[in-house]
Amino acid sequence: MAKSESTKIEFGYFHDYESEQFAFYRIPKVLFTDEYFRNLSSNAKVLYG
Repeated sequence: MAKSESTKIEFGYFHDYESEQFAFYRIPKVLFTDEYFRNLSSNAKVLYG
């Protein structure tokens, strides 16, 4: 492409609930990796997070 040519970039936008696919929850990793918490259920760990 030559320098004189311009490229138009089009961005797609998210509408309504489409952006919710990028929602994240922060939960401490140590709850899932440390032996101290091995007896806790996954539900309890997520509830704490």
